[in-house]
Amino acid sequence: MTASSILIQFLNGLASASSLFLVAAGLSLIFGVTRAQLYLHNPGAKSLEKVPTSPDEEPVSIVLASPRGGVEAGLAACFQNRRLLAVPDMSRSPFPPADHSTGPAPRACMFVPMMAQ
Repeated sequence: MTASSILIQFLNGLASASSLFLVAAGLSLIFGVTRAQLYLHNPGAKSLEKVPTSPDEEPVSIVLASPRGGVEAGLAACFQNRRLLAVPDMSRSPFPPADHSTGPAPRACMFVPMMAQ
């Protein structure tokens, strides 16, 4: 896929879920990433909202002023500071662990802010 074809897809208004699929596919092929998640900023609610990957997925919203901890705290810090944040070992993370009722905690995380207007 060339840069011009990617630009054309974004200019044509590619849906955010499709964009997530393309980003996740590229990351898994290049770096061996096992999961990619996309969060969109809701300025009215001052929160980050997860883009669902399936129609039956529950909506997830992270309030930037009070994230629950763990990955949510990392997401909030990455967005507020507008900086790349890499945590190679989540067991020694600066973010306290949160409740992992949705599954096991990741072993490593990378938070990448992608700003657009």
